[in-house]
Amino acid sequence: MSAIMRRPRTWCVALVGGVLSALLASANPAGADDAELRGLADVIDGDSLILDGRPIDLYGVTAPGFNQQCHSDRLSWSCGRAAARALDRLVRGHPMVCVTEEPPTEAATVARCTVDGRDLAEAMVERGFAVAWRRVEPYATAEQGARALRLGIWLDGDIDPWLWRPDEG
Repeated sequence: MSAIMRRPRTWCVALVGGVLSALLASANPAGADDAELRGLADVIDGDSLILDGRPIDLYGVTAPGFNQQCHSDRLSWSCGRAAARALDRLVRGHPMVCVTEEPPTEAATVARCTVDGRDLAEAMVERGFAVAWRRVEPYATAEQGARALRLGIWLDGDIDPWLWRPDEG
């Protein structure tokens, strides 16, 4: 048999081997542990936590950084610390479940997190302490409600997120 005739067989064996490896990896309990984290968390800021020693960023939202100030025509306030306190009130002493939404990076795991079945990102947006990533529901709808009620960062009307993070504008 010629070398040309052997190549397709070698290619098929490699393909089948790759598919089997992927299937075994997806069935691996260690992989399942990485997709879902459970336990008590510590708050970093309004959209970041530490759970089981891992940094977690809440999927679908962004909040002011811990030391960020919000400014309006009428006032200047520590909206970053207020956002962190709001998230802390939601999670302190309550076991939470986080399901990975994006592949983890060295910086953090992006996940949907719940406490007693309540989506933490949605709760933060509803309270006016986080902004929805565009077109991510139910967060975008929750943000409209918080803006209308002038909650949290929307206290003095609409402000653009890049105003709380001038280095990102």
